[in-house]
Amino acid sequence: MSIENQTLNKDLEAEMSVLGSILISPELYAEAARFIETGDFIHSFHKKLFYKMGELYAKTGTIDLIMLLENLSAIDETERREQKEYMMKLSDSVPIIQNLKYYCEYVKKRSIGRKALEILSEADFRGITGADIAETVQSAAEKLAELVRVQGGRTTRPAQEVLQDIYRDVFEETEDLSISTGFWTLDKMLDGIEPGDFVIIGAGTSVGKTAFMLQIIANMARKGKKILLYSLEMTDKQNMQRVISRLSGVEVGKLKRKDRTDTEEKEKIKEAILTAHNYIIEISDKGSLKIKDIRLDAIRHKDVDVIFIDHLGLMRGEKYNQNLTGERTEVLQGLRALALDLKKPIIGLAQFNRDAKPDVSKKGVVKYIEPQLHHFKDSSEYEQSGGTAILLWRMPGYDDVKSKNYHKIGVKVAKNRQGRTGKMYMEFEAATMNFKEVYDYNPPSEFEAADESLEEMGF
Repeated sequence: MSIENQTLNKDLEAEMSVLGSILISPELYAEAARFIETGDFIHSFHKKLFYKMGELYAKTGTIDLIMLLENLSAIDETERREQKEYMMKLSDSVPIIQNLKYYCEYVKKRSIGRKALEILSEADFRGITGADIAETVQSAAEKLAELVRVQGGRTTRPAQEVLQDIYRDVFEETEDLSISTGFWTLDKMLDGIEPGDFVIIGAGTSVGKTAFMLQIIANMARKGKKILLYSLEMTDKQNMQRVISRLSGVEVGKLKRKDRTDTEEKEKIKEAILTAHNYIIEISDKGSLKIKDIRLDAIRHKDVDVIFIDHLGLMRGEKYNQNLTGERTEVLQGLRALALDLKKPIIGLAQFNRDAKPDVSKKGVVKYIEPQLHHFKDSSEYEQSGGTAILLWRMPGYDDVKSKNYHKIGVKVAKNRQGRTGKMYMEFEAATMNFKEVYDYNPPSEFEAADESLEEMGF
């Protein structure tokens, strides 16, 4: 017997074991249906039988041999007798009924293998006919990734199991899966970032939100977390220059040329590079990003802990010829679903609309206005899709409103489905991209400022 025939026989034996187990214990259908579906079977009669089992189980809650025979609709009595004899053979073919999960996993694995070969075969055919090779490879990769993503596993959990998880969290020592941002006050409000969270960080232009994100990334990476960063506005080198600037305390502009730093600064930079060299950060700066790209990369980097996107407004939807609001809605809802599906937090940056600008009187007095969730640019979906929304803005009343080096930054958790909301304040040193928490700052409700200062404040 050839290896191919041996494999086929093993596939059929596994299918027979699944169906036979269900015929012996009909309640096992629900368990089997969590792993496999009709299309996973090779044998045409096995496909038909599993489908009819599902119909019968849905109607009656059980699977009776006589009712199953009636639903199979045999052409004549001879075929009916053959069907009955075959199903009895299925019941006799089960080695150990308790091994149902193993039989199902084997059937599913083999099904995925066959479908993968079909995908690759189709891709080869398209390439031969002159189709664009890059597009062909991308299409095949997406289909293969989807196969891996949906392989087996149940989609629901009994509430009793969830309650057991909660009990263990409260009464037993369990692993803390939350991830710290590295900012004590922010972590206290958020209670950490959990797997499956979708966090949106919003701010106006020139406030420092990218630097804020990079500092969180460095804080997480220092703790051993594996980071995947999509940078749609800066190159991978520019991002890491900002990280090194913060770690070394050397202005980011000095990192671009050898003659801009002295001996002491070079030593600080060298030490910072050695520190950052231990960080596990993968950066994509290709400039175009869709949700399917993130899904593929998450499968490729399956051990990634957190995904960052800078920024959400530059992501593209899959549908063409839709308006901007529709595209934002598709992207944001897709990211929320992706975070839950991957069970990994996704943190994205977003821009504010220009209507977040404060009121200015003719005398140059600025009335202090905190940004709100409705200030997000292009779509109200930001406040709907994000499980957590963190808003950043420059505060009035810092020592030198024209200074480009030091700014007081307000940080507000405006939405938090899993914890508290509230405000904190930070000092941002723009030259070295460094944020530091401050605890003794009380902003005034209004202050005097020249109109040209407003743009520098990010309004």
